[in-house]
Amino acid sequence: MIKDLFSIFKRMLGHSTLLMKKPHLIFRVGWGYFSTLVLKRPTLRTIEFSVNTDCQSECEFCYSTQNVSNSEDELSLEEISKIWQEAKSLGAFSSVISGGEPTLRKDLVEVLEAVEATKHIVCMTTNAIALNESRLARLKEAGLSTIHYSLDSLDPDENDKIRGYQGHYAQVIRCIQWSKDLGYNIAISTVAGHGDKKKIEKMIEFCRERKVALVLSLASAMGEWAGQLDNNVTTEEWNMYNHMMGENPFMRSDWNINMSLKNECPGGREKLGVSAYGDIATCPMNPVSYGNLRKNSLKDIREKMMLSPEIAQRSPNCLIGSDHKYIKDFMAPIANYKEFPVLVDEHPVYTGKLDPDRLKAKDEKTPSLKERMFARSESE
Repeated sequence: MIKDLFSIFKRMLGHSTLLMKKPHLIFRVGWGYFSTLVLKRPTLRTIEFSVNTDCQSECEFCYSTQNVSNSEDELSLEEISKIWQEAKSLGAFSSVISGGEPTLRKDLVEVLEAVEATKHIVCMTTNAIALNESRLARLKEAGLSTIHYSLDSLDPDENDKIRGYQGHYAQVIRCIQWSKDLGYNIAISTVAGHGDKKKIEKMIEFCRERKVALVLSLASAMGEWAGQLDNNVTTEEWNMYNHMMGENPFMRSDWNINMSLKNECPGGREKLGVSAYGDIATCPMNPVSYGNLRKNSLKDIREKMMLSPEIAQRSPNCLIGSDHKYIKDFMAPIANYKEFPVLVDEHPVYTGKLDPDRLKAKDEKTPSLKERMFARSESE
């Protein structure tokens, strides 16, 4: 118990360096802890925006291939700003910018302005392909403070094959150095799935040597891995990864930086994921939506989420990666749907049946984000 508390304390010290650069947020963060721990009212801390669905990579495990709409426009700057203001009113002090690949959004600087990046903690998750030193400098000036670079093997050829882009590994290494020179907080983001113990051990050493953080994202049986539950971590592996994070405070993930000070899924309470079209889920990797911000307020959707049994139970696991009951009940049944998200009220768990109009035909393949992007550019 004492060791666990010490590990939490060390991790919190690491995060406090971000606050020291923006001390005006200290009261807001402190109130979040007080509200969560003392008043027992979970406070929203982070909102993750998937700002687009374009990508130059074709990752073997991409979870986003079904997260593309052929009928909806992606969120505008005005909509992003409105959502952020709503999130702030619920306690949020940080946001994550992801995609797709966010650096392919031409108005990325304006996106940072919309989430008030100079005043709040803003992180971007990126494959690094479209970045160079001068663009990184511009993003830093716009307020971006933390970058998560995706990397999935320390063998360059293997990594580039997994990520579906030749030269990806070398580009990430270049960007790490540029980002260090510019004063960014840097993390490596890597997928942790079944059988990945040695990979994660190597990543730990890589990050320790370079004095950067390591962020784990659990393998999700969606997108390219839709229905492939064998890629999910076992209970033993889940416990092992948590032990690794306890031993290495520079490691983190969504479930171990909670204001509740518990290892648990923060989705619906402390964190929300916003799709490129305004759909709200526990995180971008979850194909189940609880509402759309073009139709409902963030406050109302979040309250609905916290009252939903699957969220109200406060899973001590990652819902989409290690909560095997949730994966079996909520993810596996809809794995063969053409398009996500699925509104929770229309989910087979609650309706008792699949929607035949949403099912893919036999042997129907979902195009990658890269294929969709090229097809759209050719038609324009």
